[in-house]
Amino acid sequence: MINHLKKISEDSTKKLYIWGAGELGRSLADTLTLVGVKFDGYFDNAYPEGQRDDDSKIYPLSYLREHIPENTYFLIGSFREKEIMAQLREMGFTNIYCQCELAMYYQDEFPKIKFEKCDNPEVSVLVTAYNGWNMTYNTLKSLSENGNQCKFEVIVGDNCSTDLTKQAEEYLENVRVIHHEKNLRYLGNMNAIAKEARGEYLFFCSNDIFFTQKGYMDILLAEAKKDPRIAMITGKLWVPFKKKYDVHSVYVKLRECKEVEPDRPRNVENMWPVATIIPNRVWKEMGGYDTVFLPVYCEDTDIQMRMIAAGYDLVAYPYAECIHYGGATDKWDAKDPLLARNRALFDERWGHYIEQETDKREKYLNAR
Repeated sequence: MINHLKKISEDSTKKLYIWGAGELGRSLADTLTLVGVKFDGYFDNAYPEGQRDDDSKIYPLSYLREHIPENTYFLIGSFREKEIMAQLREMGFTNIYCQCELAMYYQDEFPKIKFEKCDNPEVSVLVTAYNGWNMTYNTLKSLSENGNQCKFEVIVGDNCSTDLTKQAEEYLENVRVIHHEKNLRYLGNMNAIAKEARGEYLFFCSNDIFFTQKGYMDILLAEAKKDPRIAMITGKLWVPFKKKYDVHSVYVKLRECKEVEPDRPRNVENMWPVATIIPNRVWKEMGGYDTVFLPVYCEDTDIQMRMIAAGYDLVAYPYAECIHYGGATDKWDAKDPLLARNRALFDERWGHYIEQETDKREKYLNAR
């Protein structure tokens, strides 16, 4: 990606901006400068009229009207990525990169990825996507090269993307691509494509995953088959920009979790469902994600608690490992009223169990 940004910055017909003039945006600017990427300045919603300081220029938002969308590029240096991406797309811009993409390989071309035709899959790989084609492509490419021996199908759910995701069939062979008529967000998208799955097991595959350990899916599948109580099993997730693992966790109290030690298999209560095996029978028994949480937030933590309440286990399995770049799908927005609403729904449903049924929780957590 750095080389791609260098080419953009060296092309006099193109403009490269950082959106965000705060601490994160300035840090990204310093990083880009060190590796030889030149950028043309900042935009920031906090400075709609622009601002000039000794080191750089924040342009007024009105200046964007003079830009040709195809020749304008943005790297978002803000914790409000989702909101800014939506804002830029509404203005007609499509060349938008989030911070996590700096760690990814950028494809200038997209040779067709070929999966084996599978009429009787054991596993259905489910990928949800809304733009971020470069990330989706790299995820699927790494899956195709991962050497899994299980028979699997791949289903991609497209939430009305405006980038090459809308033409995904041209770049993928033996992959079912389902283009939704409207953006269903993550919850609706996953519920919809899971209904199309033919496999005995589902593999939830976020489109910001990169598989480094050979046979990642095979490793988790073998463990899932050993114990019918396992409802979710996920490996270790390395996050390059955090320089740490996204570690699964247990509840200390409502809305407060503690990460578990990542060095042994164990039951957990809160799991990142981004590269995860789930038996299809359990998913159907749960009825998928509860639509009361539409369009987004808390649907994953709710289904995990429902699985535990039904007598199943969520297993963190450290002997399978992949990279999770993070940030390609729906992002949490602390100021979004939907988050407050859905957290209240979750608290009402599970607060008693988390904070009062101590003996039951200890028995579950110590069972593995």
